[in-house]
This record gives sequence, structure tokens and C-alpha cells, in this order.
Amino acid sequence: MEFEFDLIVVGAGSGGLAAAKRAARYGAKVAIIEANQIGGTCVIRGCVPKKLMVYAAKSKKNMDSSEGYGLKNEGINFESNILLKNVREEVSRLSNLHRNSLKKLNITIFEGLGRFITQNELEIICSNTKKIKNKISSKKILISVGCKAIVISKSFFVIPAFNEIDTI
Repeated sequence: MEFEFDLIVVGAGSGGLAAAKRAARYGAKVAIIEANQIGGTCVIRGCVPKKLMVYAAKSKKNMDSSEGYGLKNEGINFESNILLKNVREEVSRLSNLHRNSLKKLNITIFEGLGRFITQNELEIICSNTKKIKNKISSKKILISVGCKAIVISKSFFVIPAFNEIDTI
């Protein structure tokens, strides 16, 4: 069977990006599918936005305690709309850096959701309309979509020592 790609990566977070770039550097014809902004949870919703907001909070705290160094900080206002605008701009900038690095490596980017048709074929589904946008095939498909944390009960585990933790 003839395939369009050597590798399709579903998910453009840190793992998917690394795998796609590595394969492309070795000469593979690569496609990547992402339903949201390129960059994954850390860049888009997690680490990066959180750190920028923490830095803003620490800046305010440092200003409040700066009088001991001879600095007066009268009239300081916090405007969350400015902070959030700047956070969004930085997230967008980082996402675009990832997009550009994929393009430089000739990695084909598909926007949408990947749905298996066969073990070697995927449909690209529009995230909003749920309509099929495209069909692609590959020798290998890597699923790198991340996950959500869930809380599981201790009874899920069958390791006896785990159930004895409460008594130690």
C-alpha cells in the first residue's frame, strides 16, 4: 500500500512536537494534527500562562516591600485586563514559534481532530462543525494527545502494601 506520510502525529504538545521534529530531521515525511493551538497544555493553558501570572504577583509583592530600599510605590494599580492581554500575546507568540519550526522542517500541519478509519488511515475532523475535512494515511501513527488527571480509589490497587499505608 502507498502511504502519503511516513509518520502522522496526533497532538502537537511537547511530546508530539518532539517526535514530529525528530522524525522529519531523519528524513521522514511527517504530518501533525492538532485541534487547538500548537504547543500543548504547558504552553497554552498551563506552565507558561501560570508563570507569567506568578511573576506579576511577585512583582507587586516586591514593590510593596521596596520601601525598605528607599523606593516609594504610591499609586500602583493592577489592571488584570492588561496582564491577560499580554499573557495571551505571549502564548500566541510561542505557539507561532512552534508552527514556524514545523514548517521549516516541511511538516504538514492539519488543524482538527484525528479519527481512525483503519490502522493506517485517519480522518481530519473539524473541531467546530465535526465534519470531515481530509483523509490521510501513514505507515506509522503516533498518538500524543496527553491526558486528564483522574482520582482513583485505593480499592483500584491490588498491591497489599498500598492498602496498609493508612495504618503505618
